[in-house]
Amino acid sequence: MALIGLVRVSTDKQKTQRQHDALDPICLKVFEEKISGKLATDDRPVLQNALSHIRDGDMLTVQEVDRLGRNLLEGLIVLNDLFQRGIAVKVLEGIAAGEHTERSLILDLALALSEDRRRDIVRKTKDGLEAARRRGRVGGRRPVVDDDKRAAILARRARGESIRTIAAGVKVSVGVVHKTLVAAQAPDEPALDELEPPVESAAVGAVGQDQGDVDAEAERQDEERRWRRALKPIPTDVAGAEGYRGAVWPDGWGRYHVVAPDGERIGYAEQGGGVRARSWGAHAREGRQLQGGMPTRARAVAELVRRHRERTPAIAAAAADGLPGWRLVQTLHEQDRHRYRLLDPDGHTAGTVERHERGSRRFWQATGGDPANRAALRWPVTPISGDADAIADEDAWRTREAAVRALAENHAPELELGPCP
Repeated sequence: MALIGLVRVSTDKQKTQRQHDALDPICLKVFEEKISGKLATDDRPVLQNALSHIRDGDMLTVQEVDRLGRNLLEGLIVLNDLFQRGIAVKVLEGIAAGEHTERSLILDLALALSEDRRRDIVRKTKDGLEAARRRGRVGGRRPVVDDDKRAAILARRARGESIRTIAAGVKVSVGVVHKTLVAAQAPDEPALDELEPPVESAAVGAVGQDQGDVDAEAERQDEERRWRRALKPIPTDVAGAEGYRGAVWPDGWGRYHVVAPDGERIGYAEQGGGVRARSWGAHAREGRQLQGGMPTRARAVAELVRRHRERTPAIAAAAADGLPGWRLVQTLHEQDRHRYRLLDPDGHTAGTVERHERGSRRFWQATGGDPANRAALRWPVTPISGDADAIADEDAWRTREAAVRALAENHAPELELGPCP
């Protein structure tokens, strides 16, 4: 029997050393995740990776039971999921310390006490901040721009320097410089974004921009040109990435941006995390994180490609033969899997048909239910007795048309279509 450890904190700023000190000496392997405990088991990739290392007789080990979930409900959801998979849990500290193979009153109580303790901490923190506010003290981090930096920004601006040049010289962001200049303007002065630019710029093609904004836009365009020249095909070990290309954006942040075959920039992979776990995250083009905690850049890029292919139509909606008003649709991801979705005349998803190959045989199987709705049930559609188009030993059909008709009848029994003509 081996112990597989799990260390969890919610943010990159939280420390994990205390949990490692408890788990490292006794566990065969310890996994560290920096993710909210409110997520389901399937949405926590590091936890999934830990579970994949567990063999018969092994136990998932945590320092305290609340490392599995941040409150009573979420903790119980994760525990029930683990127990249903036959995975035992070992807790080192707290009233639930011990080995557990099923839900028990002591686990419920430990999670409830943890939730109450966290609620009490939040309440006391709010009370302390309110008391400090009444005494005239305001919390928060120190301002980025002190009096000396503010004076330097205003002096440089008075000499005609652009916002980006000022930002580089004072070592603050472009946004901070802009806010400082806006705050320093007299009430009767025009706003920065209302000023006429000192020179016109064909590269930007915009009227009424501040010269600093013109410089910033010109530099961004130059960065994009250099990035596009550096684009290379995604490594072949990333599934479905044929035609996709990527390169590191030349701004010093090390973000690996990915472009689709049609030239659209779909997002980027960025490395982050603490000293022990330099994990990778997949981010949308605008910066929103799609998924974190991945061990390699290739995994993050694969996630970007998968999400792009799942939302990008491969074909226009096509009419289903012999089914007026019914349509077949397909995304790039579904095209990779030889799968189509069938929509009824009201636009509801009846299910999917998918082509399979076994040796020299090709056949089509149908599944009812909407694959986009994870909470909805899905069920296999099987041929009825006497269906001439069916392959009985495979619960399948010889042609796509036959599988589509069977799926339509399963979704709307009143159709009574019968076999394919």
